[in-house]
Amino acid sequence: HPWMSAWWKKGLSLCFIYNHSTALFAGHAVSLAMLVLGRLAKSNSLVSDQMVLLTVTWVPVLVFFTVLLFGQMFLSHLVCSTFLDKACINQETEEEKKKGIRKLWQSLRQSLRFIILWDENHFSRLWCVWEAAIYFKSKKDAMNHVLIAPTFLSVLNIVGCCAATSFVMLGDVLRVTGALNVMFEAYRSDPNRFECYTCAFLSGSYVCAVTLFSYFLSHFIESMQTMEGQLKDFTWHGAECFKEEDRPVLAEEVR
Repeated sequence: HPWMSAWWKKGLSLCFIYNHSTALFAGHAVSLAMLVLGRLAKSNSLVSDQMVLLTVTWVPVLVFFTVLLFGQMFLSHLVCSTFLDKACINQETEEEKKKGIRKLWQSLRQSLRFIILWDENHFSRLWCVWEAAIYFKSKKDAMNHVLIAPTFLSVLNIVGCCAATSFVMLGDVLRVTGALNVMFEAYRSDPNRFECYTCAFLSGSYVCAVTLFSYFLSHFIESMQTMEGQLKDFTWHGAECFKEEDRPVLAEEVR
């Protein structure tokens, strides 16, 4: 991962990679549990229909995002060891850094998986390309253990989940506040105008969705072309290095 990339993008990407499957399962399981418990409670006149609908919607959403963002803090099977060069290599002195760099290949060889938090500048960075090269050199079946995770796609997935959740919650808010009743009354009084407004709203939503999808699709295609160009045109002396004094140290390990 490039050091200059935004920390929150890399953090969200790691949360999505490690936690999203468990978060989806937990959300669906809680939704079914809330539905069953809600129906049982309603049959005994303990809660209203409205309360059942709210719990079936809101509780699973809270569980999903809690597990997605913080699941590794309280679910043991989500806890895993991750090697981050910046955190695991002593950066205080050049001598300590050299020692860490010399032993880096051992950590990479023992790693079960190599995750590339990719952005547009990844393969133009000397450290990123060097670590990938060391990993491929140290493991015979390295291709089977490499995961390239574009950070913007992980963020986009989480934003999409938030957007879908917002629409569901908006429906709950409209129902609870009585706004839906007002809309139904408007439909009864003037169906043609109501249908025109509805079509305009849906058309606007469709245009916005298609525009966003086209933007991110074109961005993804351009990113893939950029990655191919970076790998093709990569040179040792032309690659960017966060600390220029690291370049000769890495060169020694290559030789």
